[in-house]
Order: sequence, then structure tokens, then C-alpha cells
Amino acid sequence: MAAPLKSIGPSLSYIQLMRSQDNRKWQDSLSNSSVPSILKLDKDSIHCLKDGLYFIYAQVTFSEVLQENQDKSVILTRYADGKSNKVLVEGTLPHTTHGSLWVAKIVKLRQGDNISINITSDFRTDSTFWGVYQLQ
Repeated sequence: MAAPLKSIGPSLSYIQLMRSQDNRKWQDSLSNSSVPSILKLDKDSIHCLKDGLYFIYAQVTFSEVLQENQDKSVILTRYADGKSNKVLVEGTLPHTTHGSLWVAKIVKLRQGDNISINITSDFRTDSTFWGVYQLQ
């Protein structure tokens, strides 16, 4: 008989956010309250509680409503105490394009960093999500 796989050492943290049903705020869509996390939802940002290497990502599905001459973009930004804000990853589509945009990057985060998302056009809440996964 084979034994079930068992993790050695601490579990890595992750968080994935989707819009709430009323579309007013982001909410944790993969919450596992039994495992302590070093990535926390803080207002509409992800707050990092430990230095390390992280994978950040976002998938945004834009609505088919055309907005006059406004390109569609997704920007993930780091806000750090005492430092200037830094764009970590950015993706853009022409305003005439429909569909999804995926962005991702491996980044070093420090304790106290906050990651936020800026989406410049109308998007579908049922297929838009973003998050952070701890790599080490």
C-alpha cells in the first residue's frame, strides 16, 4: 500500500482574489483559515508579512463594451513603506480588443509590502482574478 504524500516543513502561502458579489471590493476566493498565511487581504491590496520570493499574477476578462479610444490595461504595483511605488508588471490591449489579459512575474517582496491592481476598463467579475503565491 502506498502512503499519502506528506509535506515536510511549513506550507507556502498563497492568496487569490475575486470581486465580491456586489462588485465593490476584492475578496479571498481560496481562503484556508486552518493554515496561517503570510499574505493577507488589506482593503483592496495584498499585504506581505515576510521577505521572500513570490509569483504574482492577474487574469482580467474585459467586457465587450467599447470605451472610446481608451486602451485596456492591467497593472500590478508594489507599495513599500519609505520607498516610491513600483510597477511590477503591466499588460495592455487596444480598446477594440475583446477577451482576457494575463500578466505574471516572479518578484522579491519585503515584509510590509502591499500589492495592488489597477484595471483601466470595464471587466467581467466572474472570470477576473489576481493573486500572489509564495515561492520561498
